[in-house]
Order: sequence, then C-alpha cells, then structure tokens
Amino acid sequence: MVAASSAPVATPALSQGPLEWKGSHANLESPVTGVFGIGRDLFAIGPGALSQSHDGGKEWTHGPPGGTAIWGASMDELWIAGSGVIRSTDRAQTWHRMSVPASTRFETIGGRASDVIAGGVGALVHSTDHGATWTPIQHGITDATFIAIATSGAETFVVGREQVKDPASSIGYHTESIILRSRDGTTYERLAAPKPGMTDNEESRGVCFTASGKVLLAMSYSVFASADRGATWARATEVGTEVLGLACHGKEVMTVGRNKRFLRSTDDGTTWSSHDLDTVLPGAELIALNGVWIGADGTALVSGESYSKEGGGTLLVRAR
Repeated sequence: MVAASSAPVATPALSQGPLEWKGSHANLESPVTGVFGIGRDLFAIGPGALSQSHDGGKEWTHGPPGGTAIWGASMDELWIAGSGVIRSTDRAQTWHRMSVPASTRFETIGGRASDVIAGGVGALVHSTDHGATWTPIQHGITDATFIAIATSGAETFVVGREQVKDPASSIGYHTESIILRSRDGTTYERLAAPKPGMTDNEESRGVCFTASGKVLLAMSYSVFASADRGATWARATEVGTEVLGLACHGKEVMTVGRNKRFLRSTDDGTTWSSHDLDTVLPGAELIALNGVWIGADGTALVSGESYSKEGGGTLLVRAR
C-alpha cells in the first residue's frame, strides 16, 4: 500500500471569480505533469506529490504519492500512472500498487470504469476487472510511447509517438505521431496522422472530443481537428511553441505549451484566442505549461513547470 498524506500545507493561489485565473509560477515545490477533476474534487500530480482539493479549489492538501497522470471514472476508483499503476477506492486517501505486466514508466491512464487503459514507454495495457488482471493491447508498433487517452461513446483514442530508425538523422532516428482508434475496446487500428510540414520529428501529446463529436489532436506545434473520427484532419490552429497539453469540454477547447503559451476556443475549435497569463505569471521565466483540464461546471486547471527555481511547479485554477 502507498499511503497518501492529508496534512494541509500552504495552498496554491486561487481564482477570485468566474473565468478569472490566479496562481503563480513555482507555487508548488514539484513540477505538475497532470491535472484532473470530478465535480468539486480537483487533483494535480507531479513526480513529487499529489495535490488535492475537495471544495472546488479553495483549500488544498499536498503529499505522496507522486506520479505522471491521474484519472478516475468516479471518486470511488481513482488511478495514478507513473513508475507503475496505483489505485484508490477511498477518495484518494490510500493507494494500492497494481501488478501490471510491464516494467516501464507510464505516461497516461484513462478509459472507462469497465476498461482502464494505461500507456507509457513501450507499453499499452488494459484491465476490465478493476486492476486485478491486465492484458497488453496489440498495436504492432515496435518503439512506441503512449502519451494521452480519450474516450467518446464506444470509441477510444490513444496517441503518442513512434521512434523510427533513420540513418540520415544525426541522432539515428526521427519520431512520428501515433494515433490509435478502437471501436470495441479490444481491437485497435492506426490512423494516418496529419502532416503539419513543420518538422521532421512529430508526436501527439493530447486528444479530446468536443460536444459536436469533433476530435481535436495536439501535434508538436499545432492543433488539428477531425469531423470524421480521424479519417481526415485539418489544422485548427498553430500554437507556435511545442504543444504539451489539450483539453475539451462542450464547445470549449484549451491547449497549452512551452513559454506560457495558452490558446482557448469557445466555438468547438473553430476560432482561437491567445490567453494572456502574464498577469498571473509575470516575469521573463520560461514556464512550460504541460497540463490542462476543463470541468463540466466551467472549473479548469492549468499546470506546468517553472524555471524560476529548481523543481518549481505551477498550478492555476479557474473556478466558477
């Protein structure tokens, strides 16, 4: 069992009103790689700690365990991916390590209550019995890293990158985007990735669905959209810096990246505006925003890593 601390410490800065963001760089001691919420229960996780709020972001507690990503279908069953996979059935108070048949670093976890999927470096596995047993998902990709998972109805999308040997490259390989789609939760097909034409090294770090059924996909420096479930893609927006996170809810879409880059759409990804975070993240520090989540009530979280002090994490809250 991995124990989770509930001892309160200094809270991250909070939002002061509807659609207002508040926070600061390095307001947490550890980088924050993943954010997630269920109603008023909010989570931010990094390699050093799990931060929790159970009142919509007003008060927070911080403590172990750390990880890369957190997800759950309900507060009665939460999952953390990192050096392995751990599970809580008591609202994130205690955690138990799962016997996953893969020795790797897991980057993402998601799916459904009846089919939990974990992906990482060279591994993609799922469990249909609440973590008692795990089955590798057959995908046929030799050197893959899986980074994000999204579900809509019966469909599942898993995205990431493939490392392809390339003698012409100075490092001996280049990377290509991975997009996998399943219609039945068991068999997966690889979809053709968009061709951004910006770099020889591409990857996909985020995928999500809007209310209309449109699929949004984060590529290395752009966001692409598909109205036909990934059969064809069109560039939705250029981000300009490396895209590190993507989230959708209803018609709202947010994407974040390096150098405090934050774009937002309120019309299903059709038009975008650059969200100025300089008022809450002042200074010249190169802050990488790498996580974003949007809740049903308009609450949202943005996380990142600040370079203003070693190991500093950044957590912003937009509360309704």
